[in-house]
Amino acid sequence: MARFLSWEHLRSQQIAALRQAASSAAGPSARQLLKQIVPDQLGEDLLRNDIILDLYAYALRQGQAWDFDDERISCLFAIVKEVHTASIRHRLTIERSFAFFKDTLINHSIQRPPFSVGVFSQDQMRSILDWMLDTYFRHYKLYQYAFTNRVTMSISTYHPSSLVQLVPKLPPLAEALTEEQRQQQLDEQQRQLEEQQRAEAAATAAAAEEARARAVAEEYEASLPEDIKDKVSLALEREVAYLKKKMEEQFQHQQAELLAKLAQLEAGQTGSPPT
Repeated sequence: MARFLSWEHLRSQQIAALRQAASSAAGPSARQLLKQIVPDQLGEDLLRNDIILDLYAYALRQGQAWDFDDERISCLFAIVKEVHTASIRHRLTIERSFAFFKDTLINHSIQRPPFSVGVFSQDQMRSILDWMLDTYFRHYKLYQYAFTNRVTMSISTYHPSSLVQLVPKLPPLAEALTEEQRQQQLDEQQRQLEEQQRAEAAATAAAAEEARARAVAEEYEASLPEDIKDKVSLALEREVAYLKKKMEEQFQHQQAELLAKLAQLEAGQTGSPPT
C-alpha cells in the first residue's frame, strides 16, 4: 500500500494563511509562516535555512501559478519536502533521487486505491515533472554540496624509520661485567632497596607515634576538669613571670658591672702620663 501525502505536511488552514500572506503586505510573510510549518528542518546554519525556505516557497508559488486547489498544493509541497529530505538524509545519487520522486508523483497521479490516488491529472503530472527537472534536479549537486556536513581531517606524516622498532644497541664485550662484579652490583641495589624500605617504615612509624602522642595529649587535656586546667594555667603564668623577672634582674646586674668596668678603663687611660 502506498503512502499518500495529501494534508500530511500542510493543512488547509495553513495554505489559506500562506495565500493571504502572499497577497497582502500586512502581517507575517510567507517565509515567516514557513518557518513555523517546517521547524524540524531548520537549524543553526542560516544559509541552509534560507535554501530550504526558498525551495518550499517556490513550490507553493508554482502551485498557485498553476491554479492548484488546496489539496494539490498540499500534495505538491509534501512531495518536494519528502524528496529533498530523503535525498539529503540518505545521500542519494541524482538517479535514485529522481526515481524516488517519479514513483511518489505517480502514486499521486493515478486513481487506483489503495495503491495510488489521482490527486493530479496527467497534464499536471507532466508539468510537475518538467518543473522539478528544470529547478531542483538541475541544481541537485548544489543542494547536495550545501547540505553536506563539513568534515575536517587532520593528517600526520611519519618517517618509516619511526614506525619500526629498532634493535637496542648492545655494549661491547670489553665493557661487560664479570660475574663477580654483576653480583656485587645486584647486592648493592638490594642493599639500597632495603635501606629505602627501612627509612620509609621508620618514617611511617614516627608519623604514627606522633599522631598517637598527639591524640593521647588531646585526650588527657580533654579529661582534665576545668578548675585543674585553670590552676595549671595560673601556675604556668606565675612561673613565667618569675623567670622573666629573674632574667631582667640578671641583665641589669650584668649591665651595671659592664658599665663599671668601662668607667675604670676610661679613668686609667686618663691618669696615665704621656710617653
